[in-house]
Amino acid sequence: GNTTTLTDEGAAWGYMLDAEAESVAINVFDESGLLVYTTEGSTVPNKRHEFVWDGKNNAGEQLPNGTYSVRVGALDADDKTVETQIESVGLVTGVVTGDDGPSLLVGNVIVEMDQVTRVSAI
Repeated sequence: GNTTTLTDEGAAWGYMLDAEAESVAINVFDESGLLVYTTEGSTVPNKRHEFVWDGKNNAGEQLPNGTYSVRVGALDADDKTVETQIESVGLVTGVVTGDDGPSLLVGNVIVEMDQVTRVSAI
């Protein structure tokens, strides 16, 4: 998914482009949907890229820890949209159970098991 938790160590997402892009914009939004940070991303296709954000907004001010989301917008040389896949990266802090079975708690974000693509030790 595109949502993760900002901690004192920062926040991280992975993304992959389905085709070569001319430009890639990475936009970070706070819980209320306000755009807080923008940067350029890699244009290389079919390779996983990791975006690590230090939690500072465009003015260089440190934002509070909490839930943030990212959108990656990519355009090709003809200004057509390039499809992207986004994944959040975070430390599993717990497991919660519900009617649909167990889910992982990553920071303060609940991630359903069918959304988990990889788990690794630090």
